[in-house]
Amino acid sequence: MNYLAEYEHLRIDKVCRICLLEKQIMFLIKDTDLENLLATMSIKMLEDDRSHLLCINCLSECNKWRDFHKQVVKSFTIGHWLIKKHARKKQREEICGEEETDNVEASFKNEKVAG
Repeated sequence: MNYLAEYEHLRIDKVCRICLLEKQIMFLIKDTDLENLLATMSIKMLEDDRSHLLCINCLSECNKWRDFHKQVVKSFTIGHWLIKKHARKKQREEICGEEETDNVEASFKNEKVAG
């Protein structure tokens, strides 16, 4: 932890809690949704952290992360649903002995040829 010594000059109440830089536009962490976002990253915030600052750049990056995280969760949910749907369809086809779509297409072709 000797790398921490290079930061001992920082006034944590004056810098962004994420980038550790002092910026012109800063927000109180308690006024943002950062705590919920950090929970998705398995980062635990202490009560003292809530009164610290967050710069506009880091807030923007956090919002991008949140949007990305939501997209990942959504796409995996859809993917899992499609996998289950495909497995159920395959199971039905194995029980029936042939693919349902091929059966429908074959009967349509037979009707077309006969008609």
